[in-house]
Amino acid sequence: MSSFAERFVQMREKRGWTQDDLAEMLGVSRVSISKYETEGKNGATPKYPLLVKAADLFNVTTDYLLGRTESPLRDENTVDGLSEEEQLMYKRFISETENLFRSKGVTEEKLRQVMGYMRYTFLNDLEEEKKGRNSK
Repeated sequence: MSSFAERFVQMREKRGWTQDDLAEMLGVSRVSISKYETEGKNGATPKYPLLVKAADLFNVTTDYLLGRTESPLRDENTVDGLSEEEQLMYKRFISETENLFRSKGVTEEKLRQVMGYMRYTFLNDLEEEKKGRNSK
C-alpha cells in the first residue's frame, strides 16, 4: 500500500495544486505541506483535525490518505456528525452547485476539483458557525 506522503502528493498533484495552494486551503505553511509530502523520519503526518480537513478537501477517506485502504471513495452525500437538517442543507448545496457547474460545461476533472473545494468550504463554514454559536 502507498504511504501517507505518497497519497498526499498524489492528491495534490491530481488537482493541479501547488504546495502553496494547498497550504493556503488548509491554513498551514508551505513548509508543513513539504514535510507531509516527505517520506521517512524527516516527514510528518498532520494531526487529526488537519488530516480530516485534508481528506474533506481531497474528497477521500482519512483511511485512504493514511494508506490503510486502496479505496478513496466515501459517500459524498452524507457527512458524519451533521444533524438531519444540516445533512439536507449539505445535499441541496452540493446538488445545486454541481448542477450549476455542469450547466456551464465544466470538464469532469475540473468539476471534481471544484466540488472538493465546495464541500470543504461548506463544512468549514458550518463548523465556524457552530463555534460562533457555542461561544456566545
